[in-house]
Amino acid sequence: MFRTNALNWHFKSLDHTMSKQYSPSEFADILIYFSSSIMNKESEMEIAWDVAKNCISKLGFVDCVIYFFDEKEKVLRQAAAYGHKNPKEYEILEPITISLGVGITGHVAQTLVAEIIDDTSTDYRYVVDDKERLSEITVPIFHHKALYGIIDCEHPRRGFFNQQDLQILSAIASICAIRIRSLRAESEIQEQKAKLMEAQVNLLELEVKALRSQMNPYFVYNAIGAIQSFIASDQRQKALAYISTLGKLIHYHLQYFEKDQVPLQAEVNMLNSYLELQKMRYSDKFEYQFNHKLCDDDFNRHIPGKVLPSLIENAVEKSMFDSLAHASLCIYLVCENCHLKVEVYCSQELEPASDLCFNYHHQIIPWEEQVDLLNQFKKLDIERSITILNEGVDKKGEINISVSLPVF
Repeated sequence: MFRTNALNWHFKSLDHTMSKQYSPSEFADILIYFSSSIMNKESEMEIAWDVAKNCISKLGFVDCVIYFFDEKEKVLRQAAAYGHKNPKEYEILEPITISLGVGITGHVAQTLVAEIIDDTSTDYRYVVDDKERLSEITVPIFHHKALYGIIDCEHPRRGFFNQQDLQILSAIASICAIRIRSLRAESEIQEQKAKLMEAQVNLLELEVKALRSQMNPYFVYNAIGAIQSFIASDQRQKALAYISTLGKLIHYHLQYFEKDQVPLQAEVNMLNSYLELQKMRYSDKFEYQFNHKLCDDDFNRHIPGKVLPSLIENAVEKSMFDSLAHASLCIYLVCENCHLKVEVYCSQELEPASDLCFNYHHQIIPWEEQVDLLNQFKKLDIERSITILNEGVDKKGEINISVSLPVF
């Protein structure tokens, strides 16, 4: 049985060697078959195995290996094979990696010029893989000088491959390149869609977080508690002032919740309202200074929304959380070179066991992530820096935050 198979392979190879000239119609049929088969594949690996198999079954070759080019590492990796290198379905026997310029395969990958080697024993570039063979044909798979891979076929007979084989494999390689390019383009589109969807979800979450930074249940609960305390202690004027200021804050958030840009005047008013609420809530334990060097033209311009409210809320809540007796916040705004420069200085008396540097950085991380996402998806180019001026020496902490926002 083995002898019969060996003889059949021998005569098949001999027949291919003696009469492997295809008529125009046969040539066209081969290309149509390969084109139809390749263009229906849904992955690059499916393409590789399909080509390797059909080079044997349709072209009468005895060995075919498909390499894919690793752009990052600049090497060729065996992806599929048919013949001695393929003992089991979809398995390569001892797959090898070839660097650009190494061997006939590496040379063709480097030059992007297909080659036929009639006698590999006389070519110093020949690299033995699973066994020595005397003929080799190597064709690059590329598009617009972008290398995707290599089709490499070998045969034990000298001079086995001819120019018609080269034409067929070159056409197959072109079809492969078109399909691979299409698959990669489709993959990039899907990745971009996924990233865009993720970005939209992240931005929506940021908008909700920005709103909840002042309007979260704890803030509302504390606001109601402050009002009740004022009423219970017969401080009705303070209660009314608190309710009025809280109303302004709620109105601001409802008005600008869905806006990417907000008027600078409205943002300044909102910050004043928020700080005044916290001043009333914490009484003599919290004080603030809000200064600016802004003209009427500056107030009429717009800045990115949801950045400053979240920052100031983090600064106030963190300062009061760590504070033992007193905390203060100083804010300074100025417009320079189409940017709003914001300086925030926090000073606080610390609890004995607190770690200002670690705790504050942990608290500010969500705000920094918000800025990073806005920069990434809105292309806002917001700059910020956080400097720890005093890490709790003498039970005092000092932090400086600098922010630069584009002005529109």
